[in-house]
Amino acid sequence: MHQLAKTNHTLAVAVLFLWTLGIRAALLGQAPFADEGHYAAASYFQFLGYTQGVFAENSIIPNFGIIEIYSLLFSWVYLLPINGYISLRVIDAVIAGLTTIMMFKYLYIVSRQQLAACLAALLLATAINHPLFIEAGARNPIPAATCLLFCSLYLLERQRGKKLLPAALCLAGAVLVREPFVAIAGVVVLHVFHQYKLRSAVLFSLYGLAGCLAGFLLVGLLKGGLAGISTNFLSYFQFTQLDASVNLDFRARLALAASQAAEMSTALGFCLPIVLLGLLAPLLTPALRTPRALAPYWLGIGIALASLLEAAIKKPYPYHLAQFLIGLGIFACYGFQILIAWIRAIRQSSPAAALLCVTAVFVGHGLLATDYARVLRYAAAWTIHFAPVMIFNDWNSPVVKDSYFLSVASIVKNNSRQDDVILSTFYNVYPLTHRLPPNRDIASVAVFQRQQASESANRSIIQIINEQQPAVFIQEVSELQRLRPATGPVEIAVAANYSSAVDVGPGLFPYRKFSAKVHLHALPH
Repeated sequence: MHQLAKTNHTLAVAVLFLWTLGIRAALLGQAPFADEGHYAAASYFQFLGYTQGVFAENSIIPNFGIIEIYSLLFSWVYLLPINGYISLRVIDAVIAGLTTIMMFKYLYIVSRQQLAACLAALLLATAINHPLFIEAGARNPIPAATCLLFCSLYLLERQRGKKLLPAALCLAGAVLVREPFVAIAGVVVLHVFHQYKLRSAVLFSLYGLAGCLAGFLLVGLLKGGLAGISTNFLSYFQFTQLDASVNLDFRARLALAASQAAEMSTALGFCLPIVLLGLLAPLLTPALRTPRALAPYWLGIGIALASLLEAAIKKPYPYHLAQFLIGLGIFACYGFQILIAWIRAIRQSSPAAALLCVTAVFVGHGLLATDYARVLRYAAAWTIHFAPVMIFNDWNSPVVKDSYFLSVASIVKNNSRQDDVILSTFYNVYPLTHRLPPNRDIASVAVFQRQQASESANRSIIQIINEQQPAVFIQEVSELQRLRPATGPVEIAVAANYSSAVDVGPGLFPYRKFSAKVHLHALPH
């Protein structure tokens, strides 16, 4: 019996991992997206820092920005002779698969019912990996942070609070790779206090803080010691100055969140019935009414609510709101427990009726998932379409012209040399072309202009244009319109130094409304 249970467990782990990888494989070869470009460029610059000393004269990695430990950990992918975007997406897919496994392990140890835990993990993994939230993968460190979170929860349950250090370090890792998880970490500390009393909660918190501090200081040392540590602190304080969306008034943010939530409910309708059933578990399952048995239930609610902190302080996008799903695993598990118990009760009196119920459940979920299937097929079609350039690195392929970022990158590659510097308002172009900006601070002209006073930023940009003569200057049209008339002096310098320009977009994948003007010193090749 023990061997059979072990075999079933191994089979469940394999199915969950392969299921998640299957979803990610359908998305893998799509053309670049904007958000992943930020992390891909950060990894690229850090790789060049510790291998060639680029932007790192007195440090190991460039002394710039927040710690970005996720980008640092996987910066080695640029050693591989394949597209860095694809490498990072494959790593993210593997992490997503491990996240599904750890979710299953945690739910299994909490519920003690393998089938319910497996079905819940399968359902939530499908939802969390929706293309609406992850695009093509490697969009952000949320999968890595979620994996570490479930590792922490699993270790806490498995050790019954006796060995707190491993669980605390896993939670610290989640916060280091995705800082807004600090709110979720606070909920986990309250859970430890409820389950294992004050001393354990204090120890758990101290271990976690020590882990976070160690990671923070280590990255600071790699950035040049005290100067790097100071940069880390200052970059977090500058966060609210970087993005005007942080300062949206509450009513505007609430309206945007409501519209995004409506879009999510359409995409994730297949999750709602079982999660709602799980929310009723304390009413339907007497065994769950004791304080200790209810602890995972309240933990799930706490994690779900805490995960919305990022959406509350930033302009809410679907992937911000989707972090809410992380806390719903326990409710899906309870829902499946109740459903399985009902079906088993029915089977005792009528096996045919039980079979009919199982069929109805699967068919019902399938019907609710039709929109998900449609979106996944659409993404898979783009994966096949862009495979020649994204996977096989054929920049002469005609599909290049169908992608916004690939089109811009192709123009840059054809009109500059490997050692030329370029200017751009977005990050994606650097890892795609293996070109460099004049310095790390101005890798994104748009971010640089938001960070600095307009006159100071303009002086720096004009000086670079006049003295270093970047081979290419890429200006996103939306950024030009947003910053006018403050950028007037820059536009005068551009007109004086660049003799031609190429318009890219709008109408290209995946940002149909985006367009850019690529300034060149000569007629385009």
